[in-house]
Amino acid sequence: MGGIVAAGVVYGLIALIVMGTGSAWLEHLMPPVVTGAVVAVIGLNLAPVAVKAVSGTQFDAWIGLITVLIISLIAVTTTGIWQRLPIIIGAAAGYVLYLLFTNGLGWGKPIDLTALVAARAILKSRSGATKTLVCCVETRCVDDIERPGMLHGAFLRSPPCSRGLINRQLCWFFAIWVCPSGQRCRS
Repeated sequence: MGGIVAAGVVYGLIALIVMGTGSAWLEHLMPPVVTGAVVAVIGLNLAPVAVKAVSGTQFDAWIGLITVLIISLIAVTTTGIWQRLPIIIGAAAGYVLYLLFTNGLGWGKPIDLTALVAARAILKSRSGATKTLVCCVETRCVDDIERPGMLHGAFLRSPPCSRGLINRQLCWFFAIWVCPSGQRCRS
């Protein structure tokens, strides 16, 4: 846990420096060739996990293949904001397909929605601070998922991003402080 907090402190310091001086030094330190290679290595290391997740049954394999095709089609055929969100849209489409085929038609193991209903009830009973935490963590995660290739150039130089770096880090610290063990928060 100490290493994660230390990495968070370093990230926060870098965010403050970017807010004050701009991002040119960061682009020089980590050009797209470097960050692209890191993202590729992470993806290649996670590929066996994805293959194992969809190789349970033939039905799961087909849903996985259809999801990958949807992601590919969105990435290639759309423009604007939709072209930046293929993974989120594809994952949502794959989930809806799986939900329809399993819960609707009974073709596979149905999705158990009782945990979702319970989480919604817990969120309704929580304070405003907890709701802020949930939104904060969701924003941070969605931001990382939506824009993995947007860490260079005009994006980093824009004022919302330079302020966003420190905002994301403050949200992260808040999440660690509320749930230090990484388990679900309980009041």
